[in-house]
Amino acid sequence: MKRLNIWMAAGLLLIAVARAPAQVTIGENVSMNLNAQLTAGYAADYGNFAASDHSFNYGGNAQLAGYYYSPNFVSFNIDPYLDQSRLNSNSQSITSGSGVSASANIFSGSNYPGTISYNYSYNSSGIFGLPGFPNYTTNGTGDSLNIGWAVNKPGLPNLWFGYLEGHADNSLYGETTDALSSYHAFNVHAFYQIAGFKLNAGYVDSGNNSQFPEIFTNEAPQTGESTNNSFNFGVQHFLPLHGSFTATYSHSSFNSDFDNTTYSGKIDTVSTGITIHPLYKLDMGISANYTDNLLGSLYQNVISAGGIVQQVVPGTSSSAYDVNTYGSYKINDHMFTVGDIEYREQGYLGESFSAMVETGSLTYWRYLLGGNLSTSFSISHASTNPSSQDTTGFTALANYSRRFGEWNVSGSTSYTQSMQSALIGYTTSGLSYNGNVSHRLWHYTWNVGAGGSTNVLNLPGYGNSTEFFTAGISGRYLGVNGTYTKSSGNSLLTSTGLVPAPLPPVILPTDLVFYGGHAYGIGIGSNPIRRLILTASYSRSFSNTLSGTTGSENRGLSFLARVQYHFRQLDANAGYSKFEQGFSASGLPPSMVASYYFGISRWFNFF
Repeated sequence: MKRLNIWMAAGLLLIAVARAPAQVTIGENVSMNLNAQLTAGYAADYGNFAASDHSFNYGGNAQLAGYYYSPNFVSFNIDPYLDQSRLNSNSQSITSGSGVSASANIFSGSNYPGTISYNYSYNSSGIFGLPGFPNYTTNGTGDSLNIGWAVNKPGLPNLWFGYLEGHADNSLYGETTDALSSYHAFNVHAFYQIAGFKLNAGYVDSGNNSQFPEIFTNEAPQTGESTNNSFNFGVQHFLPLHGSFTATYSHSSFNSDFDNTTYSGKIDTVSTGITIHPLYKLDMGISANYTDNLLGSLYQNVISAGGIVQQVVPGTSSSAYDVNTYGSYKINDHMFTVGDIEYREQGYLGESFSAMVETGSLTYWRYLLGGNLSTSFSISHASTNPSSQDTTGFTALANYSRRFGEWNVSGSTSYTQSMQSALIGYTTSGLSYNGNVSHRLWHYTWNVGAGGSTNVLNLPGYGNSTEFFTAGISGRYLGVNGTYTKSSGNSLLTSTGLVPAPLPPVILPTDLVFYGGHAYGIGIGSNPIRRLILTASYSRSFSNTLSGTTGSENRGLSFLARVQYHFRQLDANAGYSKFEQGFSASGLPPSMVASYYFGISRWFNFF
């Protein structure tokens, strides 16, 4: 019904203005302009889970913009699109997609400005992702509403009120269970300055509901609901020696209900800090932070993202505070150094931990050997209790780029060891690297690139790694590009896909989804003669996931080809697409959807 309403509204709008003058003013106060692209053609589609379909179709997209009285009073934009697909528009949908985006600014030239926007999509394509891996493709509907209003009265606190909500119902190709999600949030923020003090306060009330596909879990489709309420207050004041003082307080409460298992908590956090700038080259500062629920703050980040968690030990209390002092000094125009001393104390799972950490770093950059070099190195020493263990960690990174005649070379690398600070008692190491080489050859430029990263925690099974390779050549008439990616690790299930997991003991191994996979693809584009554009792309992906005792072998294939010829305001185009996606855990064969299309489109500037 919504899709039909969009069709009717857009059709009536275009009919009404089809013979309008170049500019239109309605009455004395309304001014508008309208552009549109109309399409017509023949399309056919087929698949292993849908009957073949052949039809002549029409659609398009429009851009209506205008204002009432003046742009600073009320201005608006409405952008509908009808039966648009990846083959004939930019709406990014494998299937025919329809929708509308609308926004309005109200009283933007006054002390009471407001804004409102709405978006709706029907049969749009979306993503359900793996970290560092090509996303799985979904198909469904979604909408969102965003409202904001401000009060900026001189002599009174500046206020901002905001509200947003959204819904999505998406199904994974090759899987029968839908991924459902909805969210809402209301927020108020206030800002005020008096007697040299800058004051701010805010309140946020948010919540979300999610249903997760069963292919990534060892259970039936899982549902989760969470709410979060928070209040914060802050103050800032300038100090002598070009310094400043800041202090903040926040209180939040959250509740998570996952398959009738409830976890709730409250968090109070206090932070304060002082910075001074006594010399041109010298900065100094001290800060302190305290929270009465350390694990709760880590859980809250997961829950706010729509993730599902199980509390490790119900009723466990935790707390943390730390004090940090630092100083930085600019040695010369190419070098500066930073040193800091930090004391941390944490309590969780019935144990207490403390650490004293001293860190020093040196950063250096300059023009070297005909190129640009930047490097940084830091070393830290930590003494932890009750283990009475001393650890040394360091971070090193370097970036270099240079041009050799027709060659351009660039690269970077970094390595970290024992730098974890969120929870005392855990250490991490990580390596990342990337490089790129390009060369100009006649009228073409070719390039090759590679890179990757590895992050490992000092617990078996916790870590992630990625690798990628790219190569391509581009010029006036032809461009070709190829890619290869590979990834593995563990992740956490959320309503938008699998995301990197936080540290244990926040997330237990039984809550994690372990994954691995690789993918490759190639894309070709050509402009052999004026106004003619040829494009094609092909990609394949292979992955596996494991959660508990449930594993799945996953496959994907995508092929897209398009021909477009532009003449004045007319575009003639034709295309073909084939898409496959499957999951062995679903017990179904891979889902296949294919279509071909040819038609014409024309751009109109109605007024």
